[in-house]
Amino acid sequence: MIAKKPFDVFPELLKQLADGLSIHTRIAARYWLALALVSAVTVIPTPQKNLLLLPFLSVQAPARDFYAFAFILISLLVIGYGSASCQGIRTRQLAQLFINGCRKEFLHPSGLHIQDVFDCIVSPSINRMAPLAQILQGKQQFFAKDQSVPRRPTILIGYFTTLRLVGVLAVYVFPGYALVVAFVKSSMYRPSASLWGIPVYLFWLVGIVAILVLVQSLCFDIRYFLESVRRIRNTPKNMHR
Repeated sequence: MIAKKPFDVFPELLKQLADGLSIHTRIAARYWLALALVSAVTVIPTPQKNLLLLPFLSVQAPARDFYAFAFILISLLVIGYGSASCQGIRTRQLAQLFINGCRKEFLHPSGLHIQDVFDCIVSPSINRMAPLAQILQGKQQFFAKDQSVPRRPTILIGYFTTLRLVGVLAVYVFPGYALVVAFVKSSMYRPSASLWGIPVYLFWLVGIVAILVLVQSLCFDIRYFLESVRRIRNTPKNMHR
């Protein structure tokens, strides 16, 4: 008979953290879907005679007004996404601290590890690519009783890195590019200009905050990615997967 480990029942605190992480993940996903849609609408159409035919609406609008509105909307969506994404990372780090404290414990006498169960019950995120690489290992993808972290071949690390780069392009680079397009095509670069009677530098302020949030979120995502690679390689000082 296999002796029972302390975590025969999934810890309530970890379950609450998983629920919290799932909430932040879903909110971030909704922000990103809206952000991707607005970014695509901003980049794809081509103005004709200073008028723009809005996709899906078949309505024409002054190009300058449309791009100014798109600039503000993209900025606000970036700020919302960045807030939800960073809180999700903070929640994941908090949960990982708990898991790292009991890394050698197992949820069930059969050998199921608490890390694998936690990864299964949280909602997937648009920028978490590790499962696509992990599943290719078959049985070796799971935490085993004789090793805290399974080793991954170099080819899988390369595959995971490629997936993450694609995720970075979709989540950060594309909205950033759309923000620049909206800024230029709305002629906001002229300090003396105004839109709807509002001084243009007020639009600048919102855009600068959005860019700072975008850069901050990207930096934290890169840090999370590097920690993930260290964990995949089964090297010391691992905190995340």
